[in-house]
Amino acid sequence: MNIPIRKVNFMDSHLDGILWYIRKMTPGKKTALDFGGIDFLRPECVILMIIVSKMIFDKTEQSVAWINLSPDEKSYLERINISQIEFIDVPSPERLWFRSRTPSKYLFELQRINDISQLEDAMIRTKEILKQWFPNDIRGNSFYNDAAVMIMEIVNNSIEHSVSNFEVNPGICYFTIQKYQPKTTNHPKVVIAFGDAGMGIRSSLQRVYEWVPNNDLYAIKKVLLEGGVTSRTNGMGGLGLRSIVELLEKNGGYITVRSGFNSVFYAPKVKQMESRRFREAAIGTQTSIVL
Repeated sequence: MNIPIRKVNFMDSHLDGILWYIRKMTPGKKTALDFGGIDFLRPECVILMIIVSKMIFDKTEQSVAWINLSPDEKSYLERINISQIEFIDVPSPERLWFRSRTPSKYLFELQRINDISQLEDAMIRTKEILKQWFPNDIRGNSFYNDAAVMIMEIVNNSIEHSVSNFEVNPGICYFTIQKYQPKTTNHPKVVIAFGDAGMGIRSSLQRVYEWVPNNDLYAIKKVLLEGGVTSRTNGMGGLGLRSIVELLEKNGGYITVRSGFNSVFYAPKVKQMESRRFREAAIGTQTSIVL
């Protein structure tokens, strides 16, 4: 079965048709995601398609082929090291003898984090690469440190809360970073996209709080806008996403959080919030921040 991918480049993109196909899949079904309708790949698209591929793999027990990728898209995926994801098959780009294997100056390869030591290394590398990308940023070390703190908080949430028994089956968080130039401003931006295949925000909170309703939008807004809410069964923590919102307000950034049947976009500096409701739910929680 080939599933066409259309207009999936942002964290709040609609995946209803794709997820509807997945619900009907059976073990042994060989599946391909057809990227012929995608003009370019953003980090959010890559993260979403990793989660979609994981959902297909869990249903079919077969790896998922990514097909009809342009040469540039194949090169992009190779540079972020998509081959490390064992349930995805991506063809290698046609390589001319003079083409360099040097990583792009504007990409930070896909990180697959499932323990704290990996996260610490990734944070150090993140600060180093941001200093290379934005050497003259007026925010100085504060900007680099704030970005690293946001990565730490989101990845920690994913690997600690995405499964019911962390000691037996630790969670995995994927994230990647890209520098880009928006058309609406002369100042370059950086987008960091994250994803996990866990239980999602609402279910994670419901493990601890009986008062949490079966409403994904309520749960997302609760953790974004209010402190003191934690899904840790020991009662510790609870400031993760709220602290990220404060850092985004300080740096003029914004965040999109997708979990269950809803997504929320929030730009804290201008207090702008938008939400979307989906007919089909993806697993886990996916987040993007733009600085």
